[in-house]
Amino acid sequence: MSIRKIVLAYLVAASFAGCFSDTLKRSLTLDNNGKYSAEWEVNFDTEMIVFSVDVETTGYVGLGISMNPSMAGADIVIGGVRNGEPYFDDYYAPANGLPQRDDSQDWELLSASESNNRTQLKFSRKLNTCDDVGDVAITEDTQYLIWAIGDSDDVSYHGADPNKRGPRINNLLDAPAPAADLTQYDIFHIRRNHEMLPQDTSYWCTVHRAPDFNGTKHHLVAFNTTLTSELAIRHTHHLVLYACTPPEGQWTDYFEELVNHPGGECFSENADIPGMSTPYCDSLLYIWAVGGEMLVLPEITGYPIGEHGRQYFMIEVHIDNPGLETGTFETGIDLFYTSKLRDIDASVFGIAHTVNHLQIVPPRTDNFINVGHCSSECTQALIPEEGINLINVMFHAHKAGKRMKTRIIRNGVELPWLAVDNHYNFDYQANRPFQEYRKVLPGDHIITECTYDTTSRPNVTIGGHPSSYEMCQSFFWHYPKSVIFCDSTANPDLKELFGIEDYEASEFNDEPILTKPDSIAGKRYSDYLNTYDWTDDLKDRLQHQLRYGTHETRCLGSVRSVQYPEIRQEHVEENVCAGGDNITTKSFKITLLFAFVTLSVTQLNYS
Repeated sequence: MSIRKIVLAYLVAASFAGCFSDTLKRSLTLDNNGKYSAEWEVNFDTEMIVFSVDVETTGYVGLGISMNPSMAGADIVIGGVRNGEPYFDDYYAPANGLPQRDDSQDWELLSASESNNRTQLKFSRKLNTCDDVGDVAITEDTQYLIWAIGDSDDVSYHGADPNKRGPRINNLLDAPAPAADLTQYDIFHIRRNHEMLPQDTSYWCTVHRAPDFNGTKHHLVAFNTTLTSELAIRHTHHLVLYACTPPEGQWTDYFEELVNHPGGECFSENADIPGMSTPYCDSLLYIWAVGGEMLVLPEITGYPIGEHGRQYFMIEVHIDNPGLETGTFETGIDLFYTSKLRDIDASVFGIAHTVNHLQIVPPRTDNFINVGHCSSECTQALIPEEGINLINVMFHAHKAGKRMKTRIIRNGVELPWLAVDNHYNFDYQANRPFQEYRKVLPGDHIITECTYDTTSRPNVTIGGHPSSYEMCQSFFWHYPKSVIFCDSTANPDLKELFGIEDYEASEFNDEPILTKPDSIAGKRYSDYLNTYDWTDDLKDRLQHQLRYGTHETRCLGSVRSVQYPEIRQEHVEENVCAGGDNITTKSFKITLLFAFVTLSVTQLNYS
């Protein structure tokens, strides 16, 4: 290889490394009254986090890191200014109640002040102190900031007053959302009133028209879900926005007759709404779920609309109504757009297990895994030659979801995971911006793995649309724009496992009715599974078939087989407490940079 090629490979790799940032800075208002503001800055090189809090009180200030919304198990600091002198201590809470002073004082007070009836504290700590007794490691997982405001400097238990203490769920090491002055953009609103049906689950679809752009391309740059009442907040499980494409030979006004239609059940086979269901409105555009926040795209990219005639959208709203309540509420989305085009088009990439009854989680079971594949054959066909850059991630599972991970295997080697959350929380399904964009190339095999905990459930849990059933999905905004949704379905041997020979699908394909053998004909699928003795052997055999058995995928328009590829080298997160490197950023950066350099050198060798 020539010196010129070596230098060129080095320069390419160096420019790629410049994409990385070694620091991040975030801020949040923790309470509902605007009295407690927190800001934190992370340095991934030094593995330090610095918090600055500004609180409306002349009493004590408390802040904790917790894996749950309560004090139990939390790592807590309490400090303030008393008679002009700062005080500050590191505590831990073995249970709810007054915390105990930690023998190992790992938090360090950097400054403290009090003025205008407010207290300001600044303090720091290692991301992971390796103190398993009194500290909580700060990771990329979903965690809680718990806060407390004291009326005086006498540290005492704050009680249950929601104005004096509370939790705020977040991913502390996620990048901040892209900064944007939304007033510079145009906006159009999608709104729909929903009358709740007396049923547990409803998926309601309606079609909506965008402004007329006269065939001129525009970019969507931000999305905000609007839930205007307590009823809407309580019962809107998720909503999905799809772009609609008319059948071949039809104009976009094919959808016009649907615009003022009240809508209908999204998956009903008897829907009387022409064009409501796939394949005409199936281009995934935006997803919001419980706990989600506003989505703002980076300034280099946007979703293209308006170039090919009038634009129509379909909105799918999952109404969760286990109490069979009645009432009416409004949901909607605000879409921000601009005629000043961004550099490159973006879209959404999804990897999932197909939503169906073949996703099974046994009762009283922890750490049970279901998976969805996007095979190397699929990515080879769907991803452009230069690859795609992943901007953010949103995981979606239901209430048994415990851990979520999206793996990437390239030529038999597993790269650092595209995304992971070891403490997935159903109540916080946010679009999470990446500190570093992830690269996916044609031929990569992508796997979304979902881990479930049903130890509190006496009955089996199957895949399906109601929130008491389960899903396994991950979604990534990416550029350049490409139409990618990969789902696969497990194909367990139901006859060998449970004696089921045949069944008929029912609404949503969630609860089949068994038809063969005659001894079980007429029974509901899950009811029958609940009669089984779920021995450890049965659980193990089912786990092996669901996870490692052959799946069927539809990503290329026909049914194809897929399963785990051969993985010669798995990615393992380094244990910083055993003397390894930073598990959050450095390992991803170094491994990905090494892979990029290797790829560059290989390509240059053959140029």
